[in-house]
Amino acid sequence: MNTQKGQAMIIVLFVTAIAVFALLQVTVLSVSSISVGGEYYQGMILLTKAEGYLEEAALRFLRDPSYTGEAITDNDFTCTSQVNDFGEGKQLLCRCQKGNRYRQVQMNLTFNQGAFIFSAIEETP
Repeated sequence: MNTQKGQAMIIVLFVTAIAVFALLQVTVLSVSSISVGGEYYQGMILLTKAEGYLEEAALRFLRDPSYTGEAITDNDFTCTSQVNDFGEGKQLLCRCQKGNRYRQVQMNLTFNQGAFIFSAIEETP
């Protein structure tokens, strides 16, 4: 009778240990998923801000051809736009940064037959 109680106790301990281990694994995976999701979200915010300020730089350049760029601080974000000569047109570049993370986008602007032509916005390293 004592050996059966001892065997039952060992089985209960093993089952409990396995259940606790499984619960810890689920908790660790959940926490790491939340962390990765936060990183992705911050990256998307940076990219969206960079694209928005790039479009703003394009509008400012169209209104004032002497516009060469600016630096804008928006809460914890710092965004810098630049207008550079690029062949027969201009290259518009915008970099937004928060802490040590940044995203940078660019587009090219050319003038052809009386109209401005914008390239697609591209992310650059």
